[in-house]
Amino acid sequence: MRISGKRLVLFTDHPSEDYLYPMSIWQHAVETPWHNVSEAMSNRKGRGQINNKLFIVNHFVSSWRPSRSTASRVNSMDHLNDRLSSISQHWNRFPSFWVLDFVDIGDGRRFVHQVNKDHWEILKRWQNQTHADKIH
Repeated sequence: MRISGKRLVLFTDHPSEDYLYPMSIWQHAVETPWHNVSEAMSNRKGRGQINNKLFIVNHFVSSWRPSRSTASRVNSMDHLNDRLSSISQHWNRFPSFWVLDFVDIGDGRRFVHQVNKDHWEILKRWQNQTHADKIH
């Protein structure tokens, strides 16, 4: 996408039969349930097909209204790291997107930055190893 200069992808929950875009999100993604009633969030499958390439983690507590006090707890680095570990073990894959309430409360931004950095380092090591294997 970077090379072609096309960096915008549009998805929707309600695609039109008359247009190709925006694309239906559920043809490309699978998610965890978006209705979490407690801080012990579900890792089971929500909408989408299990083998879709994009994986969305809904990481918020659903109630009548979003709660800043709940967000401060579930958006903590410890809670996010625990959920990442639990999700990765349950699904045997790495999330593509995290959905949080109140990203400005807690450690959401720092968490995503760290996860992306760690994931990039793992990918670089894997690519270097694959390249080294081809040489030998």
